[in-house]
Parts: sequence; C-alpha cells; structure tokens
Amino acid sequence: MRVFAAIRPSPQALEHLDSALQEVRDGAGLTLRWGDPEQWHLTLAFHPDLPEGAVPATLEDRRRRRAHLTVGRLSARAPRAPRRRRGEARPPDPSQLVLSRAVHALSVYRGPAWDAEEVELLSSHLGQGRSGGPRHELLGTVPLGG
Repeated sequence: MRVFAAIRPSPQALEHLDSALQEVRDGAGLTLRWGDPEQWHLTLAFHPDLPEGAVPATLEDRRRRRAHLTVGRLSARAPRAPRRRRGEARPPDPSQLVLSRAVHALSVYRGPAWDAEEVELLSSHLGQGRSGGPRHELLGTVPLGG
C-alpha cells in the first residue's frame, strides 16, 4: 500500500496559505491543478509499497522512539543545484510560466508560525479523491515532543 508520514499545518496556517494563494490560483486558471486545502500537508517520508500488515508495527516502533522536529526556512534553490552542477537543462514545459508565477508567489510568502504536535501516517489512494485526485486515509498518529 502507498503510505506516507506527514505533518499537517494548523488550521490557521492552512487558512492563511489558502488566502495567500487565491490570486495565484485565479491567474493560473485550469493550467495547474491545486490540491484541496484539507489535504495539504508536509510529507516527511514516503513508502510506496509498505505491506498492509506492517502498519501497526511501524506505528508502535515510531511511538517508542519519540522525536522532536524543527523545520526552518528552506532554500528554493536547493532542489535545482544538483541538476545545474551536472549541466542538465530543464525539460521543456508549456505551463512553465504559470508555474513560475506560483513559485515566485510562494518564495516571498511568509505564513504564521505553528507547532506540530504529531506525525500522521496516511495511506494514499490515487484517483479516489475529489476531481480524480488522491484520497488520503489516516492510519494512525505518532506524537512529537520531548
């Protein structure tokens, strides 16, 4: 099964981001498909083929080894740096201009700070969500903290 670990921003942070992206979404029209805000999350780990029977043991193992997670400002240049070092060109993309505007809007976005209390373990069911997107099912949670 397709499983991922994620943290969800606070409702206030999601509302703030949703409002900040409204102008970008309006300008993009149908060129970009946006996920539903109630499914927005930060993916920490992805397991494309986790056996279904492994979920309870995975959750229990993570609960025994509690963690503290701190995320700071991430560099927008980081993902592109390895490609530039290898001399690879960007692949052509007809929606690049629209996507570029969205990337710029997010690069200057500053949302409210929020604390994550737990990590969620979710399964992903492709094509079963609204408008053919994925549907996420909560399998369990692991608390964060000291």
